[in-house]
Amino acid sequence: MMSNMKSLASKLQEFLVAPAPRRTIAAIAALMLASSVAQAQADFEKGFQAYQSYHGSDFDTVNLANGNLVLNIPLLSYEQRGGLPPVVISIRSNSATFQSTPPFQNGPSDTNQHEVASGVIGAPWGQPHVAISSGGLYWKEERIVISPHGAPGGGPEYLTRFVATDESGATHSLGGAIANQVQAYVPGIMYSVDGSGLMLQPANGNNPPQLLDRKGNIGGLIDPNGNAITLRGPCAKPAGGGDFFNPSLPSWEGNDYGTASVTSIVDTVGRGIPGAGIPNPSYLPPAAPYSCLVDLDASYHPAAPDTNGCETYNFPGQNSGTVPLKFCYAQIPVSASIPTPTGGEGNPQYETINETWWVLTSVTLPTPTPTRWIFTYDNFGQVQSVTMPTGAVVSYTYATRLACGNPPGQVPPTGTPVWPYSNLLSSRTVATRTLDLKDGSALKVWNYASTIGSGWVGSPKSRVPIMPTRRTSLTISPSEYFQNKSQLHSEL
Repeated sequence: MMSNMKSLASKLQEFLVAPAPRRTIAAIAALMLASSVAQAQADFEKGFQAYQSYHGSDFDTVNLANGNLVLNIPLLSYEQRGGLPPVVISIRSNSATFQSTPPFQNGPSDTNQHEVASGVIGAPWGQPHVAISSGGLYWKEERIVISPHGAPGGGPEYLTRFVATDESGATHSLGGAIANQVQAYVPGIMYSVDGSGLMLQPANGNNPPQLLDRKGNIGGLIDPNGNAITLRGPCAKPAGGGDFFNPSLPSWEGNDYGTASVTSIVDTVGRGIPGAGIPNPSYLPPAAPYSCLVDLDASYHPAAPDTNGCETYNFPGQNSGTVPLKFCYAQIPVSASIPTPTGGEGNPQYETINETWWVLTSVTLPTPTPTRWIFTYDNFGQVQSVTMPTGAVVSYTYATRLACGNPPGQVPPTGTPVWPYSNLLSSRTVATRTLDLKDGSALKVWNYASTIGSGWVGSPKSRVPIMPTRRTSLTISPSEYFQNKSQLHSEL
């Protein structure tokens, strides 16, 4: 098995580095299809996409094409053996996409809401959540029926798409029948067609299909030399796993994968994370007893919080010590106006939604005097401000992008959509981003005007983005534990 894994990893490396003037016709067709899908979905894509431009700091970035706000705040980092990246405890989020018609009427209450699932387990609307990475890679087969009786034998005929989702919430189309002058076509293998370097290898014996990253790591958890991050828990899924289409399941129900599917992990140097007997803060429990299926539209919140709505996790530290992190949550009202197809293409009408979301409100760090990351939200449930441990505050205002399309990772409808659309999608896009260092200096404001295919950003004094921040995080290596110095960072 190990030699087979190394072989597949080497094939991936050969494919990625080889020139490709002789791609097969099938590969070109797959790329053209993926390009059309990408154009249709560009308004709503989440996370970090290949070949797109981003502006921001070392913890918040704005996609200049569609205005999506991406938060990635590292809290703890554990170095690993071999070719695996560090295990990082972080806070991640994306902007929300709304839909005019809830997709379900008979599921749990959270499935009757107007938001489009972000693809991130435990943070379905893109709200900030605790993530353990790497290990967020998984794949899924999506289908739509194009003819109820068009298949041989009279069954339904489907349009099928395989897609990979990474830990940032970004989706990547997977295409097969790809070859070049160095690496021939390998039956059953699919590659990401957007340059992200992912490979879905077919099932082999008792091994299910597995998703590999560009370094040949299975799901970001097992490197080609066998160094592995072990997943533990009754519903732990194989590294790099995923789901084939299952017509018996509603789309709001499915499995979680990678570190989100486990109660704890053991890293390559034997550390239990979060720790012995301590649950995983990103774990979403099954929707029903005796099942591992989860409600993909459910938001994580503590099962047994303290009187302030908080829970404390003691992560492993130096010399068998621990590092306590406190995460606090609250329910907030979301009362916002979203566009609907009523009124026609030139004059869409709006309806007011009234919902309740679970959100993360703060993270308390222990170093050296307890400090906090604090999050506030607007009436759309979007991050309105982030207070850093140093007291500096970055705040955001948003605009609404109205577009025809389909949620990220889902197969787009066939043909050219025409008005009136039965389900109108709209995204919250960053309009301004303001930094207040709380040191008496002037506010620094960036204005964004995002247009699919282009985008620009203006800084207060020049077109060069300058983002001074103080980053407070902890880094833990196999041999030492230390606190990063608080330094002033500038992006030029």
